[in-house]
Amino acid sequence: MVFSTVEFLFIFLPVAYGAFRLAGGGKPPLIVASVTYLALFGARGFASTALFCLLGYSVLKFYAARPASRAAFWTAISFNVAYLFIFKYFQDGVPCLKDFAPVGVSYFTFKAISAVVDAGYKKIDATSMGFLDYLFYLVYFPSLVAGPIARFRDLAPPAPSPAKGFFNDDLAEGFIYS
Repeated sequence: MVFSTVEFLFIFLPVAYGAFRLAGGGKPPLIVASVTYLALFGARGFASTALFCLLGYSVLKFYAARPASRAAFWTAISFNVAYLFIFKYFQDGVPCLKDFAPVGVSYFTFKAISAVVDAGYKKIDATSMGFLDYLFYLVYFPSLVAGPIARFRDLAPPAPSPAKGFFNDDLAEGFIYS
C-alpha cells in the first residue's frame, strides 16, 4: 500500500493513529502498525523481512559482544550486504526468490548497516539494545514511507505518549501544512 493512496490516508493511518491513542502511546502500537503496513504488501515478502529482522538483530548482538573484532564487524556488514545482493540482484536468476522479495530491501539493509556502524563507533550501545528497539528502528512505517534513513540514536528514546485530547496541536498543524 503506497502512502499516497486513499486506503492509506483514510483507512490505515486513522486506524493506526487510533490504536496508538488507545494504547496510550509508546513503541509497541507503532511496531504493530508498522508490521501490519509491511504485511499488507504480501505475506511472503513479509516473512523474509521478519527473518531479516531476527537474523540482523542476532548479527548486531554478535558484533556488540566483540566490539574490538574487525572480523565480527565485517561479518555483520557482509550479512547485510549478502541479503541485499540476494534479493536485489539474484531474484531474476532464481524464480522462487521473486515470491519472497521484501518491500524496501535496500532501505532495510542500509538501516541495518547503519546500526552496525553506529555500534562500531560507539554511538549506540548495542549490548543493551532490546529486540523491540531494533525492530522499531527497522520497520517504523513513517520513516519507511518518508525516508531518509534516520540514525538509531534518533529513534532510540521512548516513543512519545499522545497529548491530551483527541486532536492535539501537532496533529492539527500536520493537517494544515500538508
